[in-house]
Amino acid sequence: MERRRYCAPYVGCAFRVVFTSHEELDAFLLHAKRVFIRAGNLSEPRWGVKRSLFRASHLDAIQSLCARLSIPLAFQVERLFLNALLFPPDVHDLEYFVSRSIRDRGEAATAVLVMNLAVSIQRTRAMHGTREAETHLDLRELWAREAKRLSHAKSTAEDPLSVGLGATFEVYNATVTPTRVILAGPVVDTSNRVLRAYPEHAHHFLRVSFADEDFDRFPVGRRDLREVDAESFVHERIGGILKDGITVAGRKWDMLAWSGSSLRTHQCWFSTPFVDDQGRRWTADLIRQGLGAFSEVERFPARFGARLSQAFSATAPTIRLRDEWVEVVDDIRSPTGNLFTDGVGQISPKLMQAVWLEYCRVKMMINERRREVLAAKVPSAIQVRIGGAKGVLCVNPLLTGMKVKLRPSMIKFSAPKHTEVEVATSSLHPLPTRLNRPLINALEDLGVGFANFLVLQRLAVEEVNQARLSFKAASELCKRYGFGTAFGSLAVFEKLQTLLGLAPQQLDATGILNRLIGTSISAALGDLKRKARIPTLGPTLIGVADEFGFLRKDQIFAQVEEKDGRTRVIEGMILIGRSPTIHPGDTRMVRAVAPPKDHPLMQLRNVVVFSCEAHGRSLPSMLGGGDLDGDIYSLYEEPLLFINRNFAPGTYKQPKNKQLNRTCKPADLADFFTDFVINDQIGVVSHLHLHISDRSDEHSLDPDCVKLASLHAQAVDFCKTGQAVHRRDMPYLPFRSNRPDYLAQNDHAPDVYKSKRALGRLYRDIAWTDTDMPLGPAQIWLSGDGDGDGDQAAPSATSDIVAILDAVGARFPYARPTSQQAERAIQERCTPLLRSFTYHLSRIAAWVPESRHTAEWLREEEIILGSPVMATTSKLKRWQEKLQSATSELVPILRHQLGVIVTGGDPLAIRRAGRTDLDAQLQHRNFGTGRGETYDETCRAALERAEAAPQHETVVERTGLVVDVDVEVDGERGRTALDRLGVEGELVPSFAGISLSEAKKGSGGGGGALTHENIDHDDDDDELEEIRGLFAACLLGAHDVISRSFGGSTFALVALGSLLNLIEAREKRLATRPVPLR
Repeated sequence: MERRRYCAPYVGCAFRVVFTSHEELDAFLLHAKRVFIRAGNLSEPRWGVKRSLFRASHLDAIQSLCARLSIPLAFQVERLFLNALLFPPDVHDLEYFVSRSIRDRGEAATAVLVMNLAVSIQRTRAMHGTREAETHLDLRELWAREAKRLSHAKSTAEDPLSVGLGATFEVYNATVTPTRVILAGPVVDTSNRVLRAYPEHAHHFLRVSFADEDFDRFPVGRRDLREVDAESFVHERIGGILKDGITVAGRKWDMLAWSGSSLRTHQCWFSTPFVDDQGRRWTADLIRQGLGAFSEVERFPARFGARLSQAFSATAPTIRLRDEWVEVVDDIRSPTGNLFTDGVGQISPKLMQAVWLEYCRVKMMINERRREVLAAKVPSAIQVRIGGAKGVLCVNPLLTGMKVKLRPSMIKFSAPKHTEVEVATSSLHPLPTRLNRPLINALEDLGVGFANFLVLQRLAVEEVNQARLSFKAASELCKRYGFGTAFGSLAVFEKLQTLLGLAPQQLDATGILNRLIGTSISAALGDLKRKARIPTLGPTLIGVADEFGFLRKDQIFAQVEEKDGRTRVIEGMILIGRSPTIHPGDTRMVRAVAPPKDHPLMQLRNVVVFSCEAHGRSLPSMLGGGDLDGDIYSLYEEPLLFINRNFAPGTYKQPKNKQLNRTCKPADLADFFTDFVINDQIGVVSHLHLHISDRSDEHSLDPDCVKLASLHAQAVDFCKTGQAVHRRDMPYLPFRSNRPDYLAQNDHAPDVYKSKRALGRLYRDIAWTDTDMPLGPAQIWLSGDGDGDGDQAAPSATSDIVAILDAVGARFPYARPTSQQAERAIQERCTPLLRSFTYHLSRIAAWVPESRHTAEWLREEEIILGSPVMATTSKLKRWQEKLQSATSELVPILRHQLGVIVTGGDPLAIRRAGRTDLDAQLQHRNFGTGRGETYDETCRAALERAEAAPQHETVVERTGLVVDVDVEVDGERGRTALDRLGVEGELVPSFAGISLSEAKKGSGGGGGALTHENIDHDDDDDELEEIRGLFAACLLGAHDVISRSFGGSTFALVALGSLLNLIEAREKRLATRPVPLR
């Protein structure tokens, strides 16, 4: 049995049963009939040949080889065998190839080669099918081909997409299933405080997920496993790994901690010991000890884990705070002790601007070589981690200088060494508002009729189908459903219509753009049918507190930024709620009010401000137990959803935190994590609540539903209290009771009935045939060197992209490169970036769809939209999150590096620049372009003088907060750009008309008069260079031989988005530019 256990990770869920006679086979099939029907994997019996593929000597050889290699290389080697891409006997051939490659290229380059080999094998299987691929998988041939491709790059260190500024890292992933360990990565992902603390040792950290064989939730409590002691198995399988560690890449990895979101998805961080540059040895225990002082929670495993999780939250680093900038102020409470500022603090406009500029830099949201960096809009609120503090910082326009005010409710533990402002999210843009199944169920019980929901759903379906006819409608579709946010799909669609006057029908029906529209329509209709996520009027905003005492009870303030950049103050009665909604009192009618135009609240955008008037409970706490540490609230402005009266909010007794009689140890953390996997019942409680509500005449007011609402609140807090909701605590339904059709997601199952409630009728109003596109065989084309590793020939060009570029060139002739020689030169510089991007995208395509058939990849359009169109819909949200996480960090880097390369810059210089603090942020940064960034230099000079300048005026007005600072620069006076918030909250450069003298760097000469006119002239030259470069890069993605690999169309689409953005900005500026004064 131990030998079988040893083999299991390599064999996985595919195994062979050998019988000595037909009688034994018949008896086995008789008893296993039920299992085979469920699995659907019975094949005809055939004679077996003993191949000894998994003998102990082969497996020992794999472990021995991995132990001798570096972690990045060993990880990729073991991945080939654990992921069943090679059989263990191939280890001997592989060891020979790896040894030669290390000698010729080094270990880093060999790790990339092996990783690309894994992708190549998966590509071959995707093209030919798993069985047929066996005849195509010649290891020597595959190795030679990948080695040839890699020879085009000088070294892996020159990957232009591996240049994160601290906001991103390449993360290694392992998924533990009941039988296997599956490896993936590295994939670019958002970093956290711990990874940033050891940047040279990021490969010593491993993210481990626990899931079923099909990557769904770990099998606990499933109906078909009633005869299995699943809890004991989970304690053995998951608990054993958490306590004893896991062996990957020839090393033992120990449990470290988890983030709040990773706990909910059953993921945990592990580390293996390493020695830093100063000779200190770091283990998991030492890393945890260095995160802060946890004496107040060291007896509470759940709360201790929650405190540790703050350091593992996905954040972007910004500036370090000085002690004199930080102040702790009291929370606002009612006389009965209820909190009104739970998790929210204040920040001065000046400090917010400094934080935001650095955030944009590390997230590569802006191109620092362009003067538009100072016009980046500054949000009114950011969700942060600062040492042991967490929560939201909201701008207080009355605070001056560099100031941040924290509250006791934000400070969770002491971590004085960590003074960096780490940004998790911001209120830069409002989010769309959509209905969902629990909310519709609650609103129906509060008197909203089915006809109202049906009107909204049919309107949504009509708008979705309009995307086939109009790029503007396609843009709105992407915005409403959150598709393609990382790739900027909605901006591309919109500009195709506004700039070029194009419609989808004018482009190739099989091109990438029409495929994107078709996939987005299917995904949106599927979202409507499966989850009743109906778009509706109103924004979803981060909640903050009224620091000025303007709002009264049941009043809110919200000023949202519209699509055209204008702001709108919401007024009148509206419905407000927060997800999840399970109790009828979780949504409420409130009054949105507008303060006077000169009131400080008028400076806040894209946040919902709640009253702090001392009266009973705070409004956020009534909305499903919300607070202000980052919770988002939906404002429903659609009158069809308004209710006649507010139902009493739910009141739930807060369970006591589970406490030990001793200090918490790592084993206690492991026990809590395991207990969470077993008893994570939020989804079960919500599902059962809908089921009982549908069957009962009292609906959500049924006593069982009221009890489930209380259990739901307990389940939500389980991650902090350690008090689980057990199955025995829930109301029971009769065994094999019929289910409503909208919960079963199946119209023809024998135990399903047609629900008469609104959810059932809405579900049946959309046909299944509209919701899923037939996938068919994946289009896996040649891989970049044209050596014919596939049967399918790629199209000679991405015809829709080429047609669009022809339209661009005809309408804006300046966008075309000045000559074919210039175009080829730009494309030659962009080729390494394209090659790198296609490999990164291939890794994502091969990584995410493990839950599909093993021979399938994700399509480019699915990756771009961040929404896989899958038959197995239960895991749709999990894969959406995985896709969006993988692409949200990769695409901004690609976009930034495109801008650098096409203008002659060095894409690797940004990596050498390193991190900054506030002082360095105010310095000029030039990433090897050879040109003088005169505008940035001018602003830097002003900013340095502004630090010491006396502040003389603070004015709060409708047009924005102006904190005027008189500065003198070479005899001229003016306002500093850092100290002005414009009409829309943007940073306004206020140096137009200032005449300065500055030596132009890179010119080799002395100083000349630098005027506003020649600043504009220099900027025009740079802008045209970038526009023409992006035009050439877009053609490269559509035409070049390398684009015949998976990812060429996506590369072209990203370049096209940047190109259209620049052209639009240029056209607007040229249309409004005044005639210069002489």
